[in-house]
Amino acid sequence: NILLVGCMLLLTALLLLLADKAKNTKKEVSFLNAVLIGVSQAIAMLPGISRSGATFSTSVLLGVDRTRAAKFPFLMVFPLLFL
Repeated sequence: NILLVGCMLLLTALLLLLADKAKNTKKEVSFLNAVLIGVSQAIAMLPGISRSGATFSTSVLLGVDRTRAAKFPFLMVFPLLFL
């Protein structure tokens, strides 16, 4: 459905915009944060949502350091590659 894809692309853009405006990004990745980032990764199965964009944005919005937020989603994909 082209309308769904368009809406999800707009949602991804909104998430990235909000992540760009986030200020307090000094935290480590906690267990709860990892679960929430995993949920955002699962939601990214919808067409039009970028997996890396969704997980990075969620990480930054949760206050995770931007450098860790960029690395963590790529580490999360390894278990999925072996299934």
